[in-house]
Amino acid sequence: LLGLSSCSTPHVNAFKPATPPNHWIEPLPATQAHNGKLSDLNSWWQQFNDPVLLQLIDAAQKVSPDIEIAKARVIAAQTSVTVADAQLLPNITAEASASRGKTGQILPTANGVSLPTSNSASISANASWELDVWGKNKAAKNGEIARLAGTDALWHEARVIVAAQTANQYINYRLCENLSSAAKQNADSSNETARLSDL
Repeated sequence: LLGLSSCSTPHVNAFKPATPPNHWIEPLPATQAHNGKLSDLNSWWQQFNDPVLLQLIDAAQKVSPDIEIAKARVIAAQTSVTVADAQLLPNITAEASASRGKTGQILPTANGVSLPTSNSASISANASWELDVWGKNKAAKNGEIARLAGTDALWHEARVIVAAQTANQYINYRLCENLSSAAKQNADSSNETARLSDL
Protein backbone atom coordinates (compact mmCIF):
# COMPACT_ATOMS: atom_id res chain seq x y z
CA LEU A 1 0.00 0.00 0.00
CA LEU A 2 2.86 2.36 0.81
CA GLY A 3 4.39 1.75 -2.63
CA LEU A 4 1.11 2.37 -4.44
CA SER A 5 0.36 5.53 -2.48
CA SER A 6 3.74 6.97 -3.48
CA CYS A 7 2.68 6.81 -7.16
CA SER A 8 -0.50 8.80 -6.67
CA THR A 9 -0.64 12.19 -8.39
CA PRO A 10 -0.68 15.09 -5.91
CA HIS A 11 -3.14 17.92 -6.36
CA VAL A 12 -1.66 20.75 -8.41
CA ASN A 13 -2.32 24.30 -7.21
CA ALA A 14 -4.21 23.07 -4.15
CA PHE A 15 -3.62 26.41 -2.36
CA LYS A 16 -6.52 28.81 -2.83
CA PRO A 17 -5.89 32.43 -1.74
CA ALA A 18 -8.61 34.45 -0.05
CA THR A 19 -10.98 36.19 -2.47
CA PRO A 20 -10.45 39.98 -2.46
CA PRO A 21 -13.40 42.38 -2.15
CA ASN A 22 -15.45 42.92 -5.30
CA HIS A 23 -14.57 46.63 -5.54
CA TRP A 24 -10.89 45.65 -5.87
CA ILE A 25 -11.49 43.58 -8.99
CA GLU A 26 -11.68 45.10 -12.48
CA PRO A 27 -13.96 43.04 -14.75
CA LEU A 28 -12.22 41.14 -17.53
CA PRO A 29 -13.07 41.94 -21.17
CA ALA A 30 -15.21 38.78 -21.35
CA THR A 31 -17.59 40.29 -18.74
CA GLN A 32 -17.78 43.82 -20.17
CA ALA A 33 -20.40 45.19 -22.52
CA HIS A 34 -18.41 44.31 -25.65
CA ASN A 35 -17.62 40.77 -24.36
CA GLY A 36 -14.06 40.90 -25.70
CA LYS A 37 -15.31 40.60 -29.31
CA LEU A 38 -14.44 42.93 -32.16
CA SER A 39 -17.99 42.77 -33.54
CA ASP A 40 -19.43 43.84 -30.18
CA LEU A 41 -16.82 46.59 -29.97
CA ASN A 42 -17.96 47.92 -33.36
CA SER A 43 -21.58 47.69 -32.20
CA TRP A 44 -20.69 49.85 -29.22
CA TRP A 45 -19.25 52.57 -31.46
CA GLN A 46 -22.29 52.40 -33.75
CA GLN A 47 -24.35 54.21 -31.13
CA PHE A 48 -22.69 57.45 -32.28
CA ASN A 49 -24.50 57.04 -35.63
CA ASP A 50 -21.43 58.11 -37.60
CA PRO A 51 -20.37 55.70 -40.39
CA VAL A 52 -17.15 57.64 -41.00
CA LEU A 53 -16.06 56.98 -37.42
CA LEU A 54 -16.62 53.23 -37.87
CA GLN A 55 -14.61 53.23 -41.11
CA LEU A 56 -11.74 55.06 -39.44
CA ILE A 57 -11.73 52.68 -36.46
CA ASP A 58 -11.76 49.67 -38.78
CA ALA A 59 -8.88 51.10 -40.83
CA ALA A 60 -6.89 51.89 -37.68
CA GLN A 61 -7.42 48.36 -36.36
CA LYS A 62 -5.93 46.92 -39.57
CA VAL A 63 -2.73 48.99 -39.58
CA SER A 64 -1.97 49.35 -35.88
CA PRO A 65 1.43 47.87 -34.95
CA ASP A 66 0.34 47.55 -31.30
CA ILE A 67 -2.53 45.26 -32.29
CA GLU A 68 -0.25 43.17 -34.53
CA ILE A 69 2.27 42.77 -31.70
CA ALA A 70 -0.50 41.75 -29.29
CA LYS A 71 -1.89 39.32 -31.88
CA ALA A 72 1.56 37.76 -32.35
CA ARG A 73 1.79 37.26 -28.59
CA VAL A 74 -1.60 35.52 -28.60
CA ILE A 75 -0.43 33.17 -31.38
CA ALA A 76 2.78 32.43 -29.46
CA ALA A 77 0.75 31.71 -26.31
CA GLN A 78 -1.56 29.38 -28.27
CA THR A 79 1.51 27.54 -29.55
CA SER A 80 2.84 27.21 -26.00
CA VAL A 81 -0.48 25.72 -24.85
CA THR A 82 -0.34 23.20 -27.71
CA VAL A 83 3.24 22.24 -26.82
CA ALA A 84 2.36 21.91 -23.12
CA ASP A 85 -0.67 19.78 -24.02
CA ALA A 86 1.51 17.55 -26.19
CA GLN A 87 3.70 16.77 -23.17
CA LEU A 88 0.73 14.93 -21.64
CA LEU A 89 0.23 12.69 -24.70
CA PRO A 90 2.24 9.72 -25.99
CA ASN A 91 5.15 10.57 -28.25
CA ILE A 92 5.50 8.60 -31.48
CA THR A 93 8.38 9.05 -33.90
CA ALA A 94 8.96 7.26 -37.20
CA GLU A 95 11.98 7.20 -39.45
CA ALA A 96 12.43 5.79 -42.95
CA SER A 97 15.52 5.70 -45.11
CA ALA A 98 16.54 4.15 -48.42
CA SER A 99 19.84 4.02 -50.28
CA ARG A 100 21.14 2.71 -53.57
CA GLY A 101 24.78 2.45 -54.53
CA LYS A 102 27.53 0.55 -56.28
CA THR A 103 29.62 -1.87 -54.28
CA GLY A 104 33.39 -1.93 -54.44
CA GLN A 105 33.46 -5.50 -55.77
CA ILE A 106 34.25 -5.84 -59.50
CA LEU A 107 32.51 -8.68 -61.37
CA PRO A 108 33.69 -9.87 -64.82
CA THR A 109 31.04 -10.05 -67.53
CA ALA A 110 30.98 -10.85 -71.29
CA ASN A 111 31.11 -7.10 -72.06
CA GLY A 112 33.83 -6.32 -69.53
CA VAL A 113 33.49 -5.68 -65.84
CA SER A 114 30.60 -4.32 -63.83
CA LEU A 115 29.99 -3.00 -60.35
CA PRO A 116 26.93 -4.62 -58.77
CA THR A 117 24.22 -2.33 -57.42
CA SER A 118 23.03 -2.69 -53.85
CA ASN A 119 19.76 -1.43 -52.40
CA SER A 120 18.92 -0.99 -48.74
CA ALA A 121 15.87 0.36 -46.94
CA SER A 122 14.92 0.68 -43.30
CA ILE A 123 11.86 1.79 -41.37
CA SER A 124 11.74 2.32 -37.64
CA ALA A 125 9.13 3.59 -35.19
CA ASN A 126 9.47 4.54 -31.55
CA ALA A 127 6.76 5.22 -29.01
CA SER A 128 7.20 6.72 -25.57
CA TRP A 129 4.97 8.16 -22.89
CA GLU A 130 6.12 10.01 -19.83
CA LEU A 131 3.75 9.58 -16.92
CA ASP A 132 3.00 12.87 -15.20
CA VAL A 133 3.42 11.42 -11.73
CA TRP A 134 4.09 14.68 -9.89
CA GLY A 135 1.80 16.86 -12.02
CA LYS A 136 4.61 18.95 -13.52
CA ASN A 137 3.28 18.80 -17.09
CA LYS A 138 -0.29 19.48 -15.96
CA ALA A 139 0.86 22.50 -13.98
CA ALA A 140 2.84 23.73 -17.00
CA LYS A 141 -0.26 23.39 -19.20
CA ASN A 142 -2.38 25.30 -16.66
CA GLY A 143 0.25 28.03 -16.59
CA GLU A 144 0.27 28.32 -20.36
CA ILE A 145 -3.54 28.47 -20.46
CA ALA A 146 -3.48 31.30 -17.90
CA ARG A 147 -0.80 33.08 -19.96
CA LEU A 148 -2.96 32.69 -23.07
CA ALA A 149 -5.92 34.28 -21.27
CA GLY A 150 -3.67 37.17 -20.24
CA THR A 151 -2.31 37.78 -23.73
CA ASP A 152 -5.83 37.54 -25.15
CA ALA A 153 -6.98 40.23 -22.71
CA LEU A 154 -4.01 42.41 -23.69
CA TRP A 155 -4.88 41.94 -27.36
CA HIS A 156 -8.42 43.11 -26.72
CA GLU A 157 -7.10 46.00 -24.62
CA ALA A 158 -4.94 47.09 -27.56
CA ARG A 159 -7.98 47.03 -29.86
CA VAL A 160 -10.02 49.10 -27.40
CA ILE A 161 -7.20 51.63 -26.97
CA VAL A 162 -6.72 52.01 -30.74
CA ALA A 163 -10.47 52.47 -31.24
CA ALA A 164 -10.66 55.05 -28.42
CA GLN A 165 -7.64 56.99 -29.70
CA THR A 166 -9.04 57.00 -33.23
CA ALA A 167 -12.43 58.18 -31.98
CA ASN A 168 -10.78 60.88 -29.87
CA GLN A 169 -8.82 62.24 -32.83
CA TYR A 170 -11.90 62.11 -35.04
CA ILE A 171 -14.08 63.90 -32.48
CA ASN A 172 -11.41 66.58 -32.06
CA TYR A 173 -11.35 66.99 -35.83
CA ARG A 174 -15.14 67.34 -35.97
CA LEU A 175 -14.97 69.82 -33.09
CA CYS A 176 -12.43 71.90 -35.02
CA GLU A 177 -14.73 71.79 -38.05
CA ASN A 178 -17.67 73.02 -35.97
CA LEU A 179 -15.56 75.74 -34.36
CA SER A 180 -14.35 76.83 -37.79
CA SER A 181 -17.93 76.92 -39.05
CA ALA A 182 -19.05 78.93 -36.01
CA ALA A 183 -16.14 81.34 -36.46
CA LYS A 184 -17.06 81.81 -40.12
CA GLN A 185 -20.68 82.48 -39.21
CA ASN A 186 -19.54 84.93 -36.55
CA ALA A 187 -17.30 86.70 -39.08
CA ASP A 188 -20.16 86.86 -41.60
CA SER A 189 -22.46 88.27 -38.91
CA SER A 190 -19.86 90.88 -37.94
CA ASN A 191 -19.42 91.88 -41.59
CA GLU A 192 -23.18 92.20 -42.00
CA THR A 193 -23.40 94.25 -38.80
CA ALA A 194 -20.61 96.52 -40.07
CA ARG A 195 -22.37 96.92 -43.43
CA LEU A 196 -25.64 97.85 -41.74
CA SER A 197 -23.82 100.28 -39.47
CA ASP A 198 -22.28 101.95 -42.51
CA LEU A 199 -25.71 102.31 -44.08
